[in-house]
Amino acid sequence: TDPAKECRNRIDADAPTSSVTSPATSAAPEFLVSWSGDDPHSGVASYDVFARADGGAWSLWLDDTELTSATYAGQMGTTYDFYSVAQDGVGHVELKEPIVEATTVLDPPHPCVAEGCDDADACTLETCDQVAGCSYEALVCADDSVCTTDSCDAALGCVFTELDCEDGDACTADSCDAALGCVSSEIICDDDVACTTDTCDETEGCLHEATDAACDDGLACNGVETCDIESGCIEGVALVCDDGDACTTDGCDEEMGCVTAPLDCEDGDACTIDTCDSSSGCQSEALVCDDEDACTVDACDAETGCATEPLDCDDGDACNGQEICDPADGCSAGEALDCDDGDACTTDSCEAESGCVQTPVVCDDDDPCTTDTCDASGGCASEAIVCDDEDPCTTDSCDPSGACVHEDNGTCAEPADVSDGGADGEQGDAEVGPDVAPDSGPSADVTTEPAPPGGGGCSCQAAGGSPSADGWFVMLLVLLALGRRRVAARP
Repeated sequence: TDPAKECRNRIDADAPTSSVTSPATSAAPEFLVSWSGDDPHSGVASYDVFARADGGAWSLWLDDTELTSATYAGQMGTTYDFYSVAQDGVGHVELKEPIVEATTVLDPPHPCVAEGCDDADACTLETCDQVAGCSYEALVCADDSVCTTDSCDAALGCVFTELDCEDGDACTADSCDAALGCVSSEIICDDDVACTTDTCDETEGCLHEATDAACDDGLACNGVETCDIESGCIEGVALVCDDGDACTTDGCDEEMGCVTAPLDCEDGDACTIDTCDSSSGCQSEALVCDDEDACTVDACDAETGCATEPLDCDDGDACNGQEICDPADGCSAGEALDCDDGDACTTDSCEAESGCVQTPVVCDDDDPCTTDTCDASGGCASEAIVCDDEDPCTTDSCDPSGACVHEDNGTCAEPADVSDGGADGEQGDAEVGPDVAPDSGPSADVTTEPAPPGGGGCSCQAAGGSPSADGWFVMLLVLLALGRRRVAARP
């Protein structure tokens, strides 16, 4: 649509509102009454103002007025109440029951109107209100100078004193500026000494405190630097790091100062006890390796320390017994060996290395004509060799060589010749005598031996030896010949 041709109607459906104000009291019969209203749409067009005296009936004071204030003429000693009713531009009238919106009391003039309000104080301005009475207002003493203190004396009136700008702070310089008044500026407390801390105390003013830390060069070994408030930093005295203890190694660390470390008294020898004396320093004492066992040999090795080995109580002589060892008393002798084996046929002895030795007894009485034997209980025995050949024709004996000798004792006839027998079993003749040897076999001396028991006659054996096979054969022939001879001689 065309806005120029549009027609808009505003509908106002709300009633206006209003209220009245007036002075609470008035010393004059005439006083100003004011009212106002509000209508958000068409606005307030007029007011009806109502009044009453001393709480009586309400009466219309102003009708349909467009005024918002007017002077009300009343009578002294009377109390007046007021309220209003508004009407907006479309004819809506405020709906309101009669209600007191403002009250004014008309009192007689205050006595101060006739008597005045002088309080005899030059520092007050007196005024008299015919209703409220006297009022007093302090005299304003202002000379328009910021550098004076304006005051009032009850007798003299205004007094203007030069302003004291001292703020009680020793850290400020106080003065008065004609435009600004009192001004304070901070005092600079720098003493140009680098190691002092410059501060200001409100009471004492500038203070300069020496700060030793500001002189610290970070090196502990050259001593502690200090600060003098006049001359500045002063070098320290170099540290003497000696704690008087021979058991420590003293040195100086630039961060910590004097430092000590325990002295290492270890000599690397496990056979010493290394200690330290604070006066004389390291001490080494031989380690006593005694396990209190008499059966061990205690020794010390420089690398491993104490070591023990079993004590060898063996004296190397097996004949005095096995030595033993007692942990309390040590080695003790053993019991000597008893090498007697109870055999008379042995010689009992003892050798240090091997112990008991039994050597067979040699039973030789140096007589070749005896037979030496040994009996375990009786020992050696010698028995004569029996050379009896049981031949009465011979004398039997033993010669120094131990051989039996049988000599013809001449009590028997000459033996017959003995010869080899024939095939028929007859005996041949054979000549037997000391000078005759058998036909066969080696040549040897022949002796006669007694014949075997029950035989009789002689036997023949090579002197100094045992008969050979041929010899035995010859002897057999001799024996046969003798036998025949004896048979022939029987009656």
